[in-house]
Amino acid sequence: GEVWTGYVYYSGEVMRYLDDNQIRRIFIYRDPRDMILSYLFYILYEDKHIHHKYFTEHLDCLDEQIKKMITGFYESGTIAEQYGQEAIGYGSMNDHYLPYLRWLEDPNTCVIRYENLIDDNSKSSELKKIIDYLWEDIKEEGFSKDDYLRLLENAQFYKNIKKDTCNEWAKYFSEEIKEIFKEEAGELLIYLGYESDLEW
Repeated sequence: GEVWTGYVYYSGEVMRYLDDNQIRRIFIYRDPRDMILSYLFYILYEDKHIHHKYFTEHLDCLDEQIKKMITGFYESGTIAEQYGQEAIGYGSMNDHYLPYLRWLEDPNTCVIRYENLIDDNSKSSELKKIIDYLWEDIKEEGFSKDDYLRLLENAQFYKNIKKDTCNEWAKYFSEEIKEIFKEEAGELLIYLGYESDLEW
C-alpha cells in the first residue's frame, strides 16, 4: 500500500525482484531536452548543489552551461580544487538517459509520457492507463474507475504542475546547441518518439 518515487536504472535483477514481490511500477519519461534544462536550472538556483559554483563561476554564459549538460564534462583536479571538490564531472545526455530505457520494453511496467500526463487534452487517457494498470490492486466495492479518475484529476499535485514546462528547450537552444544535441542524442529523441528525424 505504499508509493515510492525515485530514479531506478533498469536491470534484469531489479526487474525480477519487482516481479517476484508483485511490486507495480510506473515509469514516467520526459523529453530529454527539457529534462536537462530543468536540471540545469536546478543547479543554477540551488546554491548547495555540488556543481553550483562551477556552473555559475567557471562557465561564461547559459549557452556554455547547456552544452556541458548535453555533452558531459570532466575537469582537471586543479579546476575541481578551485571549487572545493576532489573531482568535477557529469556524464553526457546518453549516459544519463540510456540506463532507464529498457523499462520502456518491460511488459509489467506502465509507461507514461510526462507531456501527455500534464496536457489537458491527454491527461485523462494517461490517468486511465494508470488506473487500468493498478486496478486489481486498488479496486474496492462502491468505487469505480471513473471515481478514481475524478480523484486523480482533482488532486493537488495537478494544480502544482507548471504547464509551461513542455518544449521549454525551444526558448533556449540556439542552432549551435541543436546541432550539438542532435550529434550527441538525436537518435534518442527519435527512439522516444519526440522527433521523427534529425530535421528539427
